[in-house]
Amino acid sequence: MKNDEEFDAEAEVALLKAETKSRKKRRYTQRKSKLFKFNFEIKKLRESGASFSEIQRWLLTNKRLKVSRTTINRFFNNAVI
Repeated sequence: MKNDEEFDAEAEVALLKAETKSRKKRRYTQRKSKLFKFNFEIKKLRESGASFSEIQRWLLTNKRLKVSRTTINRFFNNAVI
């Protein structure tokens, strides 16, 4: 066992902090929305005057994709379409 003179607390804390930082790193990629496959169609429908509810119904009927209206709204407003 090390005595008091051999133990470097500051170095140990630095090692612990580095380990904590590496553990906090995100180990997965950001998820992509299923709506990205249909962004062209969503954009065209929206430009033609379709509401988000109508786009939701179109996705369910034609693409068999069930998403909420607010998800489409968020995607349309935040995505680079």
